[in-house]
Amino acid sequence: MEFQELSARDIQKNHGLGVRKSHFNQDCRESLLKAVLPILAIGLLGGFVCEQANARPIVGSIDFGGVVTYDTTSLATAARVNIWNSSFVLQDSLDFSSIAPGTNVTMAAPWIFNPSTDTPSLWVVGGFTFELTSSIVVRRDSQFLNITGTGTISSLNASATGLDPTPGVWTFSSSNSNGSNNATFGFQATTDPVPEASTMTLLAIGGFGFAALRFFRRTSRIKMMKDTEDFYCRIRPFGAQ
Repeated sequence: MEFQELSARDIQKNHGLGVRKSHFNQDCRESLLKAVLPILAIGLLGGFVCEQANARPIVGSIDFGGVVTYDTTSLATAARVNIWNSSFVLQDSLDFSSIAPGTNVTMAAPWIFNPSTDTPSLWVVGGFTFELTSSIVVRRDSQFLNITGTGTISSLNASATGLDPTPGVWTFSSSNSNGSNNATFGFQATTDPVPEASTMTLLAIGGFGFAALRFFRRTSRIKMMKDTEDFYCRIRPFGAQ
């Protein structure tokens, strides 16, 4: 609500009541614009970023099996796989589900797991590849070997599939060497995706917008109280002390 200053004639017509002009409405409009414009700008930027971030992480799991040749005849002392005699897909899910069980897997040799050794393209199958970054021997004896670690699963045709390289956890187990350097093995890789860039952007925009809105409402209430106090201090009968 806006009040205008009255002339002497108007004062006489209004029984000696003088009113000074309040700028409350104008100040509120300016505060509203200052609060809303940054939010709109961030929203437009977020929409642009989300549009650019169309790729998504790889999800799912894939299991292999087969026979390997180690550098020793005992799993208790083996430190590397020299030959992958056979390696094929046992089962898979989600993004890997198009790979049929029994599909041959190309494995990198040698694979040195003790000590842990980075191995680019440890396996390649069905348009996916796995870059090994760590190996940890969890358990071993002469008849059993279990290794776990981390790596990154990538699509070999990311531009067409829209799939981003995705962190993954994996486990390798081997058993029944029976005094020879050949043993059966099982390998399982499971993706461990992080939140997508577009999701993080939307969360950030929402949080900032909510905080800005609360700040605007709080400052508006404070200003309204101040302007109201000022308003009542200045409206008084003409000639009052």
